[in-house]
Amino acid sequence: MTGRTGDPADFGKVIVFLCSEPANFINGIAFGIDGGSVTGLL
Repeated sequence: MTGRTGDPADFGKVIVFLCSEPANFINGIAFGIDGGSVTGLL
């Protein structure tokens, strides 16, 4: 856990990365953007 509450900018950084060239081979995956509050699959 990060010990802080996330904000929209945290989510936005992931979206920017996924739209970038280095992420062009990423597909079919679910990212948990929750600061580590969920430690496993539900």
